[in-house]
Amino acid sequence: MVAVTRQVLRPAQPGDICVLLAPADPEEEGRLRLCQQALQTQLGGRPASPVHLTCQRFQIADPSGLSGFVDRLAAWMTGLPPLEFAATGMEVLHLDDKFNALKWRVDLSPEYCHFLERLHDEVQAVGGRSTYPLGWASRLVTALYRIDTERLHLVGDSGFPYPLFTAKTVVISQYLKRLSYKTLETFQFAD
Repeated sequence: MVAVTRQVLRPAQPGDICVLLAPADPEEEGRLRLCQQALQTQLGGRPASPVHLTCQRFQIADPSGLSGFVDRLAAWMTGLPPLEFAATGMEVLHLDDKFNALKWRVDLSPEYCHFLERLHDEVQAVGGRSTYPLGWASRLVTALYRIDTERLHLVGDSGFPYPLFTAKTVVISQYLKRLSYKTLETFQFAD
């Protein structure tokens, strides 16, 4: 079954800084594309690319603090193993009356929760203001945009839970406008 929800956090605004977790294994990325294609066959829409989990979104008043954030995050990440995510369900998020997104809901592992707490601390350390409240965890990974919600009954339970991806890449990006971002920095988790 697919849950239908309305957006609860404020929408992204131009200038917001986003921290994304993404797979880096080509085989895993190929498997995700096949999953998206199967969903697209049932529901229409457009696949999200690249597949990722936006785990933090924040504003920073002093742009010079951003380079400090990137440096701190890169140093911290060199010692962290990749984070594994399992899909536990799907949700349709209505961003406004004309725009929706089908999203995988992922599990909240202790490792991911610890990562989020530390990430929140790193944002605050450079004077950033998180859009996500402390203790709130981003759990949605976009599969498709602009689906036909009249056909949701075709999806069923899709065999949940199942492994979705292993986050091996961290991307720091800046939101420009809907579906438009500028990549500022990319680095890898430790192997």
